[in-house]
Amino acid sequence: MSWFQGTINEAVQLVNTKGCIFTVFIRDDNEPSNQLEELLTDTKVQDILQQQVSIKLALDSENARMFGQFYPIQRVPMVYFIKQGVIKDFAIESTTVDEIIDKMDRLCQSDSPSSSVPVSSTPSLSTDNPSDVNAPTTTATQNSDSSAPPSSPSVEGTAADLDKKAKLKQQMEQARAKRDELEKQNEKQREIKRRQDGQEAQSTQQQLQDQQNKIYFAKIKQEKQADEAHRRKIKEQIARDREEKMAERQRRVQETTTDPVPSSQRKDTRQHDVCHLNVRQGDGKNMRNTFNAQDTLAEVRTWIDTHRTDGDQPYKLLAQFPTRHFSTGDEQKTVEALDLVPSGTLIMKPIRNVASAYPTSDDAASYGGMLADYMYSAGGMVYTTLTGVVTGLGSMVGAVASTGGGSNGHRLGGPQASGSRQINGINTLQQDQADDDDRKKTYNGNSVNQE
Repeated sequence: MSWFQGTINEAVQLVNTKGCIFTVFIRDDNEPSNQLEELLTDTKVQDILQQQVSIKLALDSENARMFGQFYPIQRVPMVYFIKQGVIKDFAIESTTVDEIIDKMDRLCQSDSPSSSVPVSSTPSLSTDNPSDVNAPTTTATQNSDSSAPPSSPSVEGTAADLDKKAKLKQQMEQARAKRDELEKQNEKQREIKRRQDGQEAQSTQQQLQDQQNKIYFAKIKQEKQADEAHRRKIKEQIARDREEKMAERQRRVQETTTDPVPSSQRKDTRQHDVCHLNVRQGDGKNMRNTFNAQDTLAEVRTWIDTHRTDGDQPYKLLAQFPTRHFSTGDEQKTVEALDLVPSGTLIMKPIRNVASAYPTSDDAASYGGMLADYMYSAGGMVYTTLTGVVTGLGSMVGAVASTGGGSNGHRLGGPQASGSRQINGINTLQQDQADDDDRKKTYNGNSVNQE
């Protein structure tokens, strides 16, 4: 199909000449315009459009702006079906091909009765004056031809424009009312959908929250069960430990009742062939050696005398844990008999003022001299003790004598009745006549002589 290629004014003149339907297609560059144009390319639609004046206008073209001055463009894309200057119907991209064909057929059928009216009137006019058919007709035709051009365009055009504008306004109001009603319905549907979506979202959120709460409580329950199981295991372990301790205590009590001898007093019945001895010298140094279990203490002493490094000072041997002092009678005993196996420690304790730690018969003279020294020392100690006792008694006697003299009428600070005198704070039994003038005549620093 070929669209009308002239201007909008030329198309309108052609429509007025042909008295057909004026089809106007306004489009832009979007996809709905392409869809609507594709509907108009149908074969049946094109056949109908060939019988009409059809024009395609771009929205931004000059023809579209001129068309918009008479018919306001409400939306794009749109096809206007105009008949006798009035928009009879329209089509958009959602209209089907069958609907477009149906609309154009209805407009074409409504156009046929109006076109047959002049045909039926012509015979009636010819039957009234059969003799003057040709002349009056020619005269009328000439008069009409001569008078029509100056008067017809102004009157008929003004009435047609007013009619078109009124009908166009009415159609615009109807379209606006339909659009408002459609918009209200759409708004209502959107509100309903929004509420439904909100309810669904709230329901989904509540389900999610319930699921999270369920998981949380399940976790808490699992943790509690784990804590209870752990606590139960601890209690069971404590009970087992208590039972084991009770059993161990009972076993010890039974062992104590069956074996009254303490384990600390039990002797080791194992046989040892060697003895490891640690000898601590007088200066704190240690010597270590391994002896046979049958070696005597004298042999050990001989080895100590040979290897000692603390000098030649006499000493005696002792052992600790428990503490034992070895005497001369232990010299011939073995280290095994002295309970020094498998190991032991001997301490060399120095001995002063003696010639030997273990004297023999050859040293009898020296022991005699030592005994004399002890006796002399004991006699000196007794003498010192007796001298102290006598001195104390003398002090007591002097004090008693001083008291007796005071009772015989002597003044305080006067001559003493007893024969004791004080020398450097010590009372003696001797009286010195030379000291008579030096007797104290004061008491607490004050003179007691009233003469």
